[in-house]
Amino acid sequence: LLWVTGDVPVQAFVAGNTQIPEFAEHNDFDNMIILLNFKHGTLGTIDLNRYSSYGYDQRLEVFGPLGMLHCEHSRPNHLVTSDQSGSTKTPLYYSFPSHYDQAFKNQLNYFVDLVRGKVKLSVTEKMTRAVSKVVQACKESVVSGVPVKITWSEGEIPEY
Repeated sequence: LLWVTGDVPVQAFVAGNTQIPEFAEHNDFDNMIILLNFKHGTLGTIDLNRYSSYGYDQRLEVFGPLGMLHCEHSRPNHLVTSDQSGSTKTPLYYSFPSHYDQAFKNQLNYFVDLVRGKVKLSVTEKMTRAVSKVVQACKESVVSGVPVKITWSEGEIPEY
């Protein structure tokens, strides 16, 4: 969300629970809702679930007074079959690796080009540190059950 908004969150609140016993055994969560309050007033939410019976579901929606952006989860193909009983779509990709197969290939090609000096690094140290700071605040919030303030110095805020 930092890259999408071009902003940094100043507060994180996370609620989580565990429905799958294997996660509970490790004091981990399989369901979480994250609410981020951003510096310039934007509210961002992230719904996480580590298991979905219908496939690997990932979507992005951004909306405001001027309109909306909506990016749905991808599927192996975009076939929709319709008949007298209704419509069906091709099922979602089932797993993270199947969903991101092409992305992994693109990253490997990018890495090779980076090592050969053909491209510049697109992710900065500031970007990585900013995401880590937000993740730590989220972890603190889900464990404590209360919102966590995130403070930023001018030097910590990345440019997107």
